[in-house]
Formats: sequence, structure tokens, C-alpha cells
Amino acid sequence: MTNLSALATHRFLLRAALAAGTVFAWILIYHALYFSGESKTGALVVTTFLYIISQVLTFILTPLSAQNLGHGTQRSILYATLAISVAYLWLAASSAGVFGPDVENLWWGIVGFAILTGVYRAFYWIPYRASSAPSTVPGTTFLLEVFLALLPLSASIVITGYPGGAWVMLVGVATLAFLASIPLTAVSEAYEPYAWTYGQTLQQLFSPINRGLFAASIRDGIQGAGLLFLWPLTIFLLLDWSYELLGLVMTVTLLLTVFGRKIVRTLLRVLDVHRSAPVTAAFAASSWILRLAVISPTTIVIADVLYHTCVPTKKFGIDHIAHEQAADGSHFVDERTALKEMGFATGRALLALIVMVFAFYASPLIALGGALFVSALASIVSIMRSASVR
Repeated sequence: MTNLSALATHRFLLRAALAAGTVFAWILIYHALYFSGESKTGALVVTTFLYIISQVLTFILTPLSAQNLGHGTQRSILYATLAISVAYLWLAASSAGVFGPDVENLWWGIVGFAILTGVYRAFYWIPYRASSAPSTVPGTTFLLEVFLALLPLSASIVITGYPGGAWVMLVGVATLAFLASIPLTAVSEAYEPYAWTYGQTLQQLFSPINRGLFAASIRDGIQGAGLLFLWPLTIFLLLDWSYELLGLVMTVTLLLTVFGRKIVRTLLRVLDVHRSAPVTAAFAASSWILRLAVISPTTIVIADVLYHTCVPTKKFGIDHIAHEQAADGSHFVDERTALKEMGFATGRALLALIVMVFAFYASPLIALGGALFVSALASIVSIMRSASVR
């Protein structure tokens, strides 16, 4: 197995794990907090606080992980992959009652999950070219994307299929993530130099020359948290806490995106508007308006398909299938990549903090709607500013 094929296999397996697990893990945490006695508002506040912990840990550890790349990128990817596998296994153990009485058991599980996901995001640097090459076999990429799109629905069916379904889903995701570590043993070690110390990284983050980069990364992080964390939770609440409907909506959205993306982008090129920031911003604004005025599952699907097909989300580090955001997608890792990753984490934490503040004065849905409005503004500004920088 060549380096590229091993990385592609690893990336496909990990994306499969994240496609099935990321959204449902945070929703299961919210649901578990509610059943443990928290109000809907209290459960939302605790869930977003845990998300903030994860992002703060990513921010703190990113300079250390970037320095660690000098000791080998393969090792860093392996450690991160094992961390996310253990995160889901830890959460599964909590749901099975391994850690003791109900409330104590719950806190062990959710805090451990938040910490380990923060470690994963800090130490996982997507291998160059692997993020855009899920398969090295010609003609199979499309089929693999279709397979990945079916995983949210499959996960929701497992969760609701029988008692203990959540535990089974989490163990399955942990297993997939662990399997993703096996191809890494066939990857040759590579070394990426990182010039700054920890203190210099923080100094550069706030230096005038990098102020624009940091501000843009914060906006992109706000956008990412809105799309990948808050929006799925909002859908879940809007659909009367139905895992099956959430899984169905997500899968239909991803399938339509996979089938329609090439057609839509070809049409935009023919019309010569694919590089037009105002047109892209208009599509983004339209999708966010639909989200904020959502009245049915159909509206949810239309809003997300419109965004995923017409807005180049990879520019903002967003992988909508794996539900993650990373600064290094399809790029070599350098010092600026680390600064962007820290900016992403800052933006995601800020939006979660906004939800917490809103939740003290409004119902959970209104609090989420207010935060999504902030995310919409960040998204539109990011699109316009990126065109200006280019």
C-alpha cells in the first residue's frame, strides 16, 4: 500500500466515523443532561459549555501539536485518531453505566468526551492531498461519498432501533475510528519543521501582521460552529427530538449535495458567476434566511443543499459530510496553519458562549436562533472579505 492509498483509506474510515458520530454524540449529551434532571435551557447551557471546553483545549494544545510535527506527522495523526476513538468509547462506557451512579456516570462520560475531542482536533492534521482523495481507485470516489451520506440515517436507526442503541452506535463509531488508525502503520514518517516556540506563537497570533488572518479565522470558526454544532441541535429540537427524522434529513441533504454539487457548480461556471462574491454571498444569505424561518423538514433540506452546493465551504475548512472544520485541508502545515486553527477554535468557542448568554434570557430555540443569526452574518462577511483579500 502506497503512502497516498494508506492515507486515503485512513481518511475514508475516519470520515465515516465522524459522519455517523459527531452530530449524534453532542445531541445524545444534550438529551442525557435533560433526562438527568436539567431543564431544556440548563441542558443547552451545559452542552455548549462542554463544547467551549473542547475548543479551549484545542486552542491551548495546537502550538504544542504543531511543534510536535517536527517529531513526525504520522505519529501525531495516529495519536489524534486514537484519541477520538477513545472519546467515543468513553462516552459509550458512560451510557452503559460503567462509571457508577447515574449523575456521576454522566459527568465522567461527557467531560471525558469533551476533553478527548479537544485533544483530537489539536493533534489531527489532515494529510496533504488525502482530504480530497478518499479513494485512489478511479471512479469510486462518488460511490464512497454516497456511502458516507447514508451513515447519519444508519446511525439514527441504530440509536432508536432498540434499548441500548445509543451505546451500540457509539461503540461502532469508536471501532471505525480505531480501524482508521491501522492504515497509518503503512505510512512513512514525515517531519514538518515549526519555527516558533509556544510563546512566539501566541505573540504572532496577536501581532499586527497576523491580525487580519486571526480575525478571518474567528469569523470562519463562528460559521463552522453554527453549521456543524448548533444547526443540527436546532434541527433536532425543531423535529420534536426525533433521531430518525434528523438522520433522514441529514442523509437526504448529503445525497442531494453529492448528486447536485457538480451540476450546480458547472452551471455557475457557464454563467461565469462562480467567482462572484456577491452571488455567493446571496446564496449563503438565502440559505441562512431559510434556516432562520424553517417551517418543515423540506425547508431544512433546501437550505442546506443550497449552501453546500453553491458556497465553497472548503475555503473555510468545512467538511460537511464529516461535520468537522480544519485549517489544514489539502494544504501543507505551516505556522500560519496553526494560527488559523487557533482562530477557528476561538470563533467556535465565542459562538457557543453567545448561546449560553442568550439561553439565560430566552428559550433554547430562540437562543439557538440568535446564535445562528450571528453565524449567518459571519458567513456572509467571510465570503465578501475572502474575495476582497483575493
